[in-house]
Amino acid sequence: MTNVNHDTGRYDTDDSKQELTDTLMAHFRTNGFQKSRINDIASMMHISKATFYKHFDSKESILTLMVDQITKYIESEIEIPVTASYTERFQRIFLKSLTVATYEFEPFMTDLRVAYPALVGKIDQANKIRRHKIIDVFEKGSMSGEFTQQNAELFELETEFTIPRLIDSHFLMQNNLNAKSIEDYYLMKKQQLVANPSNYSDDWILKNIQTIINSVL
Repeated sequence: MTNVNHDTGRYDTDDSKQELTDTLMAHFRTNGFQKSRINDIASMMHISKATFYKHFDSKESILTLMVDQITKYIESEIEIPVTASYTERFQRIFLKSLTVATYEFEPFMTDLRVAYPALVGKIDQANKIRRHKIIDVFEKGSMSGEFTQQNAELFELETEFTIPRLIDSHFLMQNNLNAKSIEDYYLMKKQQLVANPSNYSDDWILKNIQTIINSVL
């Protein structure tokens, strides 16, 4: 995760908004935000309360900025070379799903549902749009013969349900799992989906999965 630019405290560019989202999410993903006062949030941002109010008029306004950044990321197209195999597309989709899950930890989402349900609706809608695109990739991969025949919608819904739990330290402890479980889950999903899984390397994606896991666990 990155840190907010302490010198300017400006949040008018995409980069600075993303830095702010990542910085606050490092706190909110485990503790939620309901108990955080403006003083607390300003401290997380490494600015004074007075500087906070130069840019935001309330807690809701900063959460709106964060949700806008999250939905923008969810809806953004994955950069995939036109020559990429369907298996590489699946790998990149899985990696992005893991990143999306780091923004949707239950303490943060629970507080958001209670305090600002309309913002949750924006995230839900972005995920719905993304899900349809993913299902389309899986169905085309099956028609090409590179993927096995699967119920693409169930396959994706199960992935969306499972990934957040495998990066939740409490869930891992309760079920005698560990941080490596998400790697095992990726390999299991690949075996289920890809007709000839041994034909495709996993080195690059496993390295990226580990980087993301190290940032949240």
